[in-house]
Amino acid sequence: MQVLFVLQCLFFYKINTISCTIPLYKTCFHLLKYKHTDFVEGINEMRNSTRLEYDDAEQMIIIDADAGSDGVIAQALAYIVLSFAIIASVLGVIFFALMPRKSAGALPAQAHTGTSDADRTLYPAPTPDTRLRVLIDAGHGGFDPGTEGTETGVSESEVNLAIALKLQSILENRGYLVMMTRTDGKALAAGKQEDMAARCSMIERSGADVFISIHQNAFDSPSVCGCEVYYHETRPESKKLADCVEKALAARDGAKPSRGVKTYGHMLTKLIPNSILIECGFITNPDEEAELVSSEGQARIAEAIAQGIDAFFADYDKK
Repeated sequence: MQVLFVLQCLFFYKINTISCTIPLYKTCFHLLKYKHTDFVEGINEMRNSTRLEYDDAEQMIIIDADAGSDGVIAQALAYIVLSFAIIASVLGVIFFALMPRKSAGALPAQAHTGTSDADRTLYPAPTPDTRLRVLIDAGHGGFDPGTEGTETGVSESEVNLAIALKLQSILENRGYLVMMTRTDGKALAAGKQEDMAARCSMIERSGADVFISIHQNAFDSPSVCGCEVYYHETRPESKKLADCVEKALAARDGAKPSRGVKTYGHMLTKLIPNSILIECGFITNPDEEAELVSSEGQARIAEAIAQGIDAFFADYDKK
């Protein structure tokens, strides 16, 4: 019967507020003080000694009780509040249990957007793999060919990709986990700004231990030559990697004198530690152009970069 009484109050009387002189703390006191049997008796007594009316003007239920029935009203109100709380809790649990939830799987591998194939995986999702992770960026691509060779007219983006793919193969054979920003001649997006944003996103999501961006240099004078390795001015911790790679490039067979390690505010080398941008040589110098466009020359450059990465991690592990 007490449950029926509660349901009547909740559903038939459109309760907005309850007019009662008993403050909330007193209701709570009665809730703690009285036993269940007291509630039942109180409700029965309240039904016999009180009058419940709905005032349309005031939009509330009026409880007209006999004098001295404050305790009875408190008990009844407390029972109503308690019953409503229990019903709400049960409904909440049922709703939560039935509500569909997304799977918390691993971060999906991301393919480039824009002009590249949508189903191409550029780098693996983060895994428990303990191998050292290297992210290789072949600069330019697609609508952005970069500079071009003076003698052959070959685009910088083609040379960058060829060296990057050879470096990927060498590093994977040595046990590195290698990721690529691009694996063909297409750009990452339809415009330069979007392309750079996509590369930045890949770098930040990759979890790479080392980031290598491969480029080729150019100058008006064909006599200018030599490799250059850059690290971001705000990332002094990247200088060690730059030093190791520059040393290996300068020592390779047929190398022109190196132009050294320098700082440069390129946005891609700013995002994570141990990030460098390599200008492998001047594609406007006839001798270096001949090396850069040949498969053998590209392999020598890729091998030198890999040796520099090996030297960096060998020294890094000693710290």
